[in-house]
Amino acid sequence: LDFVETLLHVDAAEIVLRELNGQKLATVAASHTPPDPPVSGLCLGEGLARAAMESSELLCVPDLATDARDALGSLCSAGYSSSLCAPILIGDNPAGALLALTVQPRTFTIGDMELLWEIAKAVAEGLMARGPGWVIVPREPRDGEAEAAEQRLGDLRFFNELSDAIISSTTLTELAESALRISMRGVEAGIGSLMLFDPRTRRLTIAAARGLPQNLVKTMSQAIGEGIAGWVAQHQKPLLLHSVEDDMRFQALHPRREISSALSIPLRTRDRLIGVLNLARIVGQPHFTERQSQLLETVANHLAIAIERMRLHQEMKRRSLQLSTLIEVGKTVTSMLDLGVVSEQIAVQARNLVRAASAWLFYYDPINDRVRFAARSGGDPAASEARRQLAGELALAGARLNRLVRGRELRQDPGRTLVESLEAGEWYAVPFRHRGHRVAVAVIEPRPDQPPDPDSDELLEQFGSLAGVAIQNARTYNRQRAIASVMQESMLSTGPVRFEGLEIAHRLIPEHEVGGDYYDFIPLDRDRLGVVMADVSGSSVRAAAYTVVGKHALRAYARESLCPAEVLHRLNQMLCAEADAEMFISVFYGVFDLSRGVLSYALAGHEPPVLLRGETGRTELLRANGLLLGVQENAQFELKERRFVPGDTLVLYTDGLTEGRYRRKPFGIERVREFLRNNRDRTAQELLDGIVTARMRYTENRMTDDTSIVIIRARPR
Repeated sequence: LDFVETLLHVDAAEIVLRELNGQKLATVAASHTPPDPPVSGLCLGEGLARAAMESSELLCVPDLATDARDALGSLCSAGYSSSLCAPILIGDNPAGALLALTVQPRTFTIGDMELLWEIAKAVAEGLMARGPGWVIVPREPRDGEAEAAEQRLGDLRFFNELSDAIISSTTLTELAESALRISMRGVEAGIGSLMLFDPRTRRLTIAAARGLPQNLVKTMSQAIGEGIAGWVAQHQKPLLLHSVEDDMRFQALHPRREISSALSIPLRTRDRLIGVLNLARIVGQPHFTERQSQLLETVANHLAIAIERMRLHQEMKRRSLQLSTLIEVGKTVTSMLDLGVVSEQIAVQARNLVRAASAWLFYYDPINDRVRFAARSGGDPAASEARRQLAGELALAGARLNRLVRGRELRQDPGRTLVESLEAGEWYAVPFRHRGHRVAVAVIEPRPDQPPDPDSDELLEQFGSLAGVAIQNARTYNRQRAIASVMQESMLSTGPVRFEGLEIAHRLIPEHEVGGDYYDFIPLDRDRLGVVMADVSGSSVRAAAYTVVGKHALRAYARESLCPAEVLHRLNQMLCAEADAEMFISVFYGVFDLSRGVLSYALAGHEPPVLLRGETGRTELLRANGLLLGVQENAQFELKERRFVPGDTLVLYTDGLTEGRYRRKPFGIERVREFLRNNRDRTAQELLDGIVTARMRYTENRMTDDTSIVIIRARPR
């Protein structure tokens, strides 16, 4: 019963036996008094014991409260929650039962069940019933029986402890160390190692070791067929040696003289090699026995299965982490368009992805066959020029060969003196491609303690595909932005605009380098000035080109002395015939006729301008019907006129002015109108500066869209 409690980690155990010539059961031995004694006249756990005896099978009851077999001599009523019950069989006849009990609910393992069954068999072998009643007459054990029983119980203890270690281990390292410790204790070994087989390198490396020098543990690696462990791995059968130096197979080795006996067991699942378990006894200890070899062979298969499952679990976990990391990294680098920022992020993410000491990024120019430094992450910022030149050599080699290249490959080239002098043989270069074309190269400097990892290399190459797209996108975007910026600059008036009888102030505040806003001033004759305020959807080169076409076409129609509504009508027809279906323009076009003191205008889906009357200080919004240009070919535009005399002021703007927000509330046109009413005596430039200041203060200097403002005031000629 002490064995049951100790090996199964239970709270109590009891042996129930049946009277030889009757059916009555009684508890003949119990390790602990139950929390609550059973009903008088009943054997504790009688119902469960009888069920086990009738079936001659082991019963596992994790929840006694729900098991009907526990009705007689209820264990549940006595305060127990779970039980294992094994029948005690004398030959084929059930003589009783052995019960293991826990107070707290317990889920028993297969190892627990096998262990209790073996102990029940040992109890049966040690009992011999004599005479009537409950008298148990023991006999003297035969020669060797006690020792054999002790060995069997020791084996069971070893199996159970190893089973617990396999179940409780959460990492491969923990499993290897626990298995080695338990195996060494089980066969009383003084030195041991557990080596795992890497199918990629076809070598054995130490996963856990005891009694070996630490420097040997870190550097030890054996090929298949090399040394004792390599021989066992190659032949996949155990090897028991008592004199290594006398074995012809290993005479080339230099065995440690303190080892008196060695035992190596292959770990395999079906036909797959997992590793080798190596154990040794030192001088003064007895040799290993065949029985101990067989014992370790028995557990080796279970251990191999556990290691393989742990490896698969860790591999799936690692792959999942790598995939999620790769996705997040891809999102990061492909969501940016500034080439400098993209390059810096690619260097950072490449270094983090493979946990390297540093990462360099070089652009590749295939026309001139050269590389150009782009960014670096990690390492000493004040790196020597020699190290930078080394990285450049590797980058150029990787670009030319269009594959991963390690520094040690270049040592064979007499011209590559840097690689030799800096001992950077493990540095490597990975080309980044876009649609099969090399656009950049990453050079990785591993940490000193970081061995080559083919999985990391593969991951970096996958990342390179995303990085190549990001670099090419940023290059294309930057080129387009430069072209669009030039186009936009050619369209905007940058200096003061002078027209006799009008005071004009204007400003464009771009949210990006290139925006869709533009305004224009078109002198028609001495008395008339055309004014345009427009907002084009998008900010690409196409949008800029679209804007240029629209600007010059509008100027041409305006100089034909057409009214504003007709100008917009013709411009809309032209754009509908030529434009992209997703390109639209909102436009205000007005003509100031100073000889008549009139402003005539038309709108194409644009924000209504604000007219401030100089005499009264009143403001009004100038509205007119009209769709965006480019939407409908036969669209009509309403022509309207307003009196515009000295002292009156017109404010033109794009939606960036009024839609700027603070806590989800827009700046709005009413704030503009109120500012104009309160400051009507200021100059046009002062009004513009005041409106911009009020808008930026309201939004705390945040811009969400381009903003264009033109203010025109009539003054005496």
